[in-house]
Amino acid sequence: MALVTLSEIKNYLTISNSTNDNNLNSLANYASAVAESYCGREFTSGYAIEYHDGGRNSIYAKKLPVNNVNSVFEYDGIQYVKLQPPTLSSEALPNVAANNISIEYTWDSETGQITRSYGPSVSRPELDYSSPPIFNNYKKGVKVEYNGGYDSIPLDLKLAILDYIKILLKQEQSMQSFTFQGETKGAFVLSANFPPHIRRILDLYRII
Repeated sequence: MALVTLSEIKNYLTISNSTNDNNLNSLANYASAVAESYCGREFTSGYAIEYHDGGRNSIYAKKLPVNNVNSVFEYDGIQYVKLQPPTLSSEALPNVAANNISIEYTWDSETGQITRSYGPSVSRPELDYSSPPIFNNYKKGVKVEYNGGYDSIPLDLKLAILDYIKILLKQEQSMQSFTFQGETKGAFVLSANFPPHIRRILDLYRII
């Protein structure tokens, strides 16, 4: 899905006619796909299901920011068991009880970190964090269902995409001004060969 609209592109490039609309839409889809590939994430908000390896205290959701965690499941060797969610908010600390029921995981919106905490069946001295609990150690042993991504694409990211589209359009126009025998014009390849000013912005959002 394109991270910028056709209207935004035409305003940025000061284009008033609709002659090149289809090509601009194609460039928008391409530029958005390259940016997401480079950053290792999808930016637009949506529902996601992910599987992560267990054997650790925390796993990290890939679609940031995390807007809401619907469910976290932990594989017990037979089936996936649903964990008790945070009772108060994502800011609640592990082992803090609400109505005498301990939470079993917490999550952080910006980092996507989902942390295992002790459940109601575990007796442990309060404030003893010397041995933090871990998710069961199975391959793809943690299943997470959540909503993540931006409802509104950040302005600096939009400007980076728009400027990249401008560069691609100029490159395309330059290619069209030359004709070589036996050569055919092809699609741009997915590459991360961004100009430094665009790369600096994308690096702020990169998670791989």
